[in-house]
Amino acid sequence: MNLPKMLKSFRYAGVGFTKLLRSENNFQFHALAAVLVLVLSSLCNLARWEWLVVCISIAAVFTAEAFNTAIEKLCDLVSKERLQEIEDIKDIAATGVLLTAVGALIVAFFVFGKRLLESELFTL
Repeated sequence: MNLPKMLKSFRYAGVGFTKLLRSENNFQFHALAAVLVLVLSSLCNLARWEWLVVCISIAAVFTAEAFNTAIEKLCDLVSKERLQEIEDIKDIAATGVLLTAVGALIVAFFVFGKRLLESELFTL
């Protein structure tokens, strides 16, 4: 195992995360949503398994958004023309993010739904 090489890889990943956070509007939205979900999770005293599925959901959405951005940037590098195949690739990659985000919303519904409905927020 080459520790310096591994540390360099982590540095590159950190640089990539920073680039996503600074330049990608959708990633910024997902990051804000993740912070809000983590705050809500803290307030709701989640069970350990609930924390696990919430954190996995957040990681999945971040991962999908990172792959989508990488695919879009690669497509833009490959062709500046508006080719239908490039548009299809970008649309399919974006669908991956959408499906992952919908999955995260379903998790949120199961983890937080009953708690929120029973909270003072919904009592009249």
